[in-house]
Amino acid sequence: FKKIKKFSLRSSPPCSLNSISFLENLEELYFSNYIDQTDPDCWNLPIFNKLKKINLSTYYPFMEQNPLTKSKTIKNIEKCKNLEDVNLNIGVTYNYDDSRWNTTDVDLTKFNELKRLKNLELRSIDQTLIKNLSKLENLEELEIINPYMITEDSNSDDGTIHEPLTEDDFKFLNSAKKLKKLRIYFPR
Repeated sequence: FKKIKKFSLRSSPPCSLNSISFLENLEELYFSNYIDQTDPDCWNLPIFNKLKKINLSTYYPFMEQNPLTKSKTIKNIEKCKNLEDVNLNIGVTYNYDDSRWNTTDVDLTKFNELKRLKNLELRSIDQTLIKNLSKLENLEELEIINPYMITEDSNSDDGTIHEPLTEDDFKFLNSAKKLKKLRIYFPR
């Protein structure tokens, strides 16, 4: 496994993010799959010291959440210090059979530690997480596509309703002096 630099996992049986830690020399990771939520560490990405590119998508969870795992937040991306390109499609997902929706979060609070990060794409992310971005000084390209806003029509189980995004949610862009390309697609 030490020779594997590029790894892709797509539409396979559920898999924990932490279960791929044996790929220690990984430079590119493409993960588009269900998460094995029976594993209490399923949301923890292993620390890959050579990882330069990650493309991560998660599907609507159909498994019962492990009682030891209280949240659905992907963690440790910022610990992969050589990341240059991050593409996350991990926000809202739908189960069309029973008209349910679900959000998976990502810890963005320490993305400023990714000093080599040039490209960042966030799709369907819970819009309240955007304000956790800060000081992305080397960022050259940013795409935020369809940030998810919980409205009254969403019928949130816990009654959550988001306020619309404002300029304050994008203050982190002030530090992105190298930014060349910016795309923000708001949902209709």
